[in-house]
Amino acid sequence: MMTDRWCLPYQYLKRFDNLKYKNKVCFTHKKYDEFKSCRVVKKWSDPHCVGTITDVANIFGKRLYQYAKNFNYIKWLNGESE
Repeated sequence: MMTDRWCLPYQYLKRFDNLKYKNKVCFTHKKYDEFKSCRVVKKWSDPHCVGTITDVANIFGKRLYQYAKNFNYIKWLNGESE
């Protein structure tokens, strides 16, 4: 699991997506159709990259990764298919 925090270079996203792990996810600030491991996170103030995904994102304790579009993090954490 990783993010495009600190404006991660495109080639790193590509290398991450090519890793031979079954369950991997990269939370990004924009959509990358070419990478199946990338998921967009919409709840962030920086338009260029995602922040720390484990930080609390609202007053109810919801974490940033819980805002990822089309990503069932419960299934992913349990090793199930999304």
